Amino acid sequence: IANRGECSCRVSRTCAKLGLPSVAIFTQDDSHSLHVQAATESKCVASYLDQENILRVAQETGADSIHPGYGFLSENAGFAKMCVSAGLVWLGPSPDVMESLSSKPAARKIAVQVGLPLCEGSPPLQNAT
Repeated sequence: IANRGECSCRVSRTCAKLGLPSVAIFTQDDSHSLHVQAATESKCVASYLDQENILRVAQETGADSIHPGYGFLSENAGFAKMCVSAGLVWLGPSPDVMESLSSKPAARKIAVQVGLPLCEGSPPLQNAT
């Protein structure tokens, strides 16, 4: 679980209900946090944003998937690609979907193409300086 706090606790609790083990990551400052206690296993990382270290922890613990939680890495298509390339299941939108929807103009264009109703908005800025 590449997150901390309440989000990580919820994921660990759901894993437990499903009979699945969970691995929480934590920084030294968070070593006594509830999300560390809620998981089946926990590993210390230097930073919650250290993507390579998070992948190393996943491989060391035998994890088969990464749940990014929200914030932090959950909107990072590059990290999602790294996880998939490492043979892990990314528990979130595919990297391609994340990239397609990463800008509002692109997301609006896709929404129009698939026939979703949209509120009228202002046109994209041509030069945001």
